[in-house]
Amino acid sequence: MSVEELTRFGLSEKKVKLLTKKRFDELLQFAVFLQTEKDCSTHTLRGYLNDVLEFQLFLQVEDYQVVDVDSIIVRSFFTKISGVNFSKEQKQNRTAVTGKTNRRALSPKSQSRKLSAIKTYYRMLVKKGKIAENPITIKSPKTYRSLPAFISNDELTGLLQSKIERKKQRSKPLQLRDKAIIETLYSTGMRISELLSLTTRSILSFDNQIVTELKVTGKGKKDRIVFFGPPAQKSILSYLKHRNKLKPKTDSLFVNAKGGSLTDRGAREILNLHKKQTGLQKRLYPHRFRHTFATDLLNAGADIRQVQEMLGHSSLSTTQIYTSVSKERLKQVYHSCHPRANGNKSS
Repeated sequence: MSVEELTRFGLSEKKVKLLTKKRFDELLQFAVFLQTEKDCSTHTLRGYLNDVLEFQLFLQVEDYQVVDVDSIIVRSFFTKISGVNFSKEQKQNRTAVTGKTNRRALSPKSQSRKLSAIKTYYRMLVKKGKIAENPITIKSPKTYRSLPAFISNDELTGLLQSKIERKKQRSKPLQLRDKAIIETLYSTGMRISELLSLTTRSILSFDNQIVTELKVTGKGKKDRIVFFGPPAQKSILSYLKHRNKLKPKTDSLFVNAKGGSLTDRGAREILNLHKKQTGLQKRLYPHRFRHTFATDLLNAGADIRQVQEMLGHSSLSTTQIYTSVSKERLKQVYHSCHPRANGNKSS
């Protein structure tokens, strides 16, 4: 894996080239570890690599080796990048040599992810026998997990009807592709990595119709079945009829304007274009369709364990946190279950 390959994950080429050869090789090892042993999504991979790149550059400037690191040095790293004193105790505070900070806000969620990336990096070093034990003993900060936001029916309709101006000869196939992506994300509850792994062969039945169900491999290499409703089947079939106009160079179902496999970043850019086109104020990212998929199932009365299975969650608690319950659903439960809801004064 080269500098160019690392930059495909969203890493700054300029920053990567600042690393010494030894640190660069260590970052490469981490990238391979995340891909092969952790089976991370592209989104997680990009985030973790960027976090460890930032940490490696900090160690390099401060003249620390990877084996020198302890929790105090990690706290010093967080102090430098945030401008906030992260030392556990003032007397233990080993401040950065440069004394410079970027003075940017660092939310508890961002702190947790960066800390998780660094801990994972050191777990890799332990596994490869580079160090005896993981020196990072800092606990992740408490974070408040807000209910996942979902897309309303009107917003979904607007996204499906929105059209992006493109070159005339590619306008229709790309528009049909975008619609198929949006419809499939919502109809199946797929993760973006699962959607991008679809191929034309996997999606078609023996009679060249779109399959009604398909086995996909999700996080942790766990297999599950996803279902394609008629709207998703229709939108994919319409796209396939025009897909050859994009001169595909791959068997990937969803391709970019040049015929190559659509990437995670490319899919997110597509959603962002449609968000702007419709004037949607909330953030739009692939997982929001997954939130909506789960929320709509629960609102329609689906058992949470069935939703858990459709989402591919190993833990029910993940599904309970992951899925939001709309106000309409809460109101319905209140009026149907609470003895005082309908003016009944009996106890």
